[in-house]
Amino acid sequence: MLVTQDQVSSAVEIICDEIRKDLVTDAPVSVKHFGTLAPYTYPSHRARVLNGEEAEIKDTQAFRTVKFHPHVSFLTLLREFREFFIQNEDDDDFS
Repeated sequence: MLVTQDQVSSAVEIICDEIRKDLVTDAPVSVKHFGTLAPYTYPSHRARVLNGEEAEIKDTQAFRTVKFHPHVSFLTLLREFREFFIQNEDDDDFS
């Protein structure tokens, strides 16, 4: 049975919605052998802001973001692919 691009797109959208719901409620999301997405709040602080050639000190507001903590298996996979592409960087065909 073939899966259409629309079916894949719908499945990915459902997964992303579920991840989004968990992150909004400050719950980290782990994917086995891939990594963890964890909500993180950067605190407000004073920062030097460049405005043209002038720099001024301003208070920045706290903001929320998501940090990704990769699993060791995923890092190993990336390392292997990096080595593969470096070895074959002059080739047009990676097969």
